[in-house]
Amino acid sequence: ELFAQARELNPHNAQAQYFGGVVLAELDQHAEAAQAFEKAVAADPRFAEAWFRLAEARLKGKSRGAAAAYREYLKLAPSGEFAAAAREKLQTLASATLDSPPPRLPR
Repeated sequence: ELFAQARELNPHNAQAQYFGGVVLAELDQHAEAAQAFEKAVAADPRFAEAWFRLAEARLKGKSRGAAAAYREYLKLAPSGEFAAAAREKLQTLASATLDSPPPRLPR
């Protein structure tokens, strides 16, 4: 509730958006968390941890763009706290893409 109010009062505050996203992710509201993290990185594109959390929220919410967010995190923090996890997730995503069946073409 308080994070929602803080985010509404200052939508360009990267920290407020980030912490609101963390709370939403903990509540398994991944689509809403991704929106908050998107606002955080829009407010501060160099906020590496927000990029990682955005990737996680997109992955758990089964929305597109997780790999791009992991890559952005690694660009900003190649030896950061979550770098190993980001690399592992990127490998898993690449394998899943390679192993998935080809799309069905319309007849």
